[in-house]
Amino acid sequence: KILVWRHARAMRRCRSFLPQLGACSWAYAESKSPEHPEVQPVKPALVFTSRFTTLCGLSTIWRTVVATRGMGMPDPVVVEVRGTHPDDEDGCKKASWPAIMKFVEPTAQQVGLEYRCVDAGPVLVPELTPVEGVPASPAQAAACREVAELVRKELVGCRPVAAIPDAGESSAELNEVLARELGVPGNKVETFCRRRDKGSMQVALAQAGVAAVYSCVASAPEHVPPMLVPPTPDLAAVVMKPRSSAGSEGVRRVCGQRQLDESFKEVMRTPTLWGVDKDSMVVQEELTGPQYVLNFVTLNGHHVVSDAWVAEKEWVPETYGVVYTRQDLVRDTREIEEVVRYGVKVVEACGVEWGCAHVELVLTAAGPRLLEINPRSAGHLPRATLSVGYDQISLLTTAIWKPAEFPVLYPSVHCPQQGGPLQRRVRVVFMRSPREGEVRFRDLLPIRQLPSFQRFDRFFELQSTVLFANCVLQDRFIPVQPTVDLMTCPFVVVLAGEDEGQLDEDERRLRELEGELYKAPGTFDPAKKLQ
Repeated sequence: KILVWRHARAMRRCRSFLPQLGACSWAYAESKSPEHPEVQPVKPALVFTSRFTTLCGLSTIWRTVVATRGMGMPDPVVVEVRGTHPDDEDGCKKASWPAIMKFVEPTAQQVGLEYRCVDAGPVLVPELTPVEGVPASPAQAAACREVAELVRKELVGCRPVAAIPDAGESSAELNEVLARELGVPGNKVETFCRRRDKGSMQVALAQAGVAAVYSCVASAPEHVPPMLVPPTPDLAAVVMKPRSSAGSEGVRRVCGQRQLDESFKEVMRTPTLWGVDKDSMVVQEELTGPQYVLNFVTLNGHHVVSDAWVAEKEWVPETYGVVYTRQDLVRDTREIEEVVRYGVKVVEACGVEWGCAHVELVLTAAGPRLLEINPRSAGHLPRATLSVGYDQISLLTTAIWKPAEFPVLYPSVHCPQQGGPLQRRVRVVFMRSPREGEVRFRDLLPIRQLPSFQRFDRFFELQSTVLFANCVLQDRFIPVQPTVDLMTCPFVVVLAGEDEGQLDEDERRLRELEGELYKAPGTFDPAKKLQ
């Protein structure tokens, strides 16, 4: 105890000489004790926010804990701020908060993790205003303060180190508010709209002198400027999308006034994925060229690309929507230097100073242009970790626990790669169902036998070998919807290997198998449906 007390006293004395470490470096706080009034080390705590009860929030927590243990750090106390969707009911996607807790708490105990949860009610906080410079309403500010007070109560005996949002950006705004209230590193709440609102981010780029996309925000088709109503001499089509949604929900490619009117009427009548009513849409010029995805980790303005992908999408003529087809890992980000440098300008213009960012852009004939930026890590599980050796969460964990070493370990925006460019290729294939139907687990076995098959993604039972085997033995099946966007994609297949020709062959075979995969509704015994 004497040694601990002396160490703590020495650390307090040198605190003023280590400002660059920030709040993250102080993993332990001091409190009073009878024997040594100034010393009582307490555990560090990580605060996670997840708006709805999805597995994205849980996977972010477990990945962070695993990365922390991999660094040899002691386990932090995990405090999760979790809400529920207003329409939550029974079902695999609408599991209620109490049902999730029955699974999480025993699991945390089994792995020796101290887990605490804040029940933030049906919705974490009301959507804050998307207009920069306009303060939040009294009700919004009160809701934020109420949640922050609940978190403080759970942090008794702990010292918060970082606040981390889940892979769905619906909780990102509250997360930044909590970071400010708890005094941990984060971004400025006042500039959050630049990172969430798809109209404001283009304005932010233009104000910073960065090439932006010509666009407008309109609440009705008659409010769209004539120059953005195709066809025009310069535009064959425009793209319209909600100001704050995800998963390509509500994204439409419009080729004329009639399609513009129909798309506004269809998209505006439904709420976003997060249950928020749409009051306006972003309409912008269509970008042509290869599309890239950049995943960033930032610490005090120092940006690092953890992984980059070349993405391919297709437009659905019947719905004017867009669906993902595949993504290929960029083996060496130095080969796309122009794209990466533009991505750095984007995150800086949008006010990213700390944490993860997911950036999508297009390399047009005039240079890179931003599609959108999301203030969170890439959705679902990282897909290149086994090939690259790291991912966004592992880099973020380094930034949290070893902030002074982060710029030394990653001095460049390009992540260091042992032995030069990666030899292992990774391809993500997005499956697409043409109609409503059913998929039996047993019929997925030929996919698992492909030479380059690595794993499934976007469906929990498919990712777990044990659960998958149980579903095969029990002859289970899952219902699927017609694929009209990313959120209705039935599942994803991750392929990996050193031979690009093998990846091409397996993708071709995968599409052949997919043709016989989706059965008509009612084909299988309803009792075998996976809940």
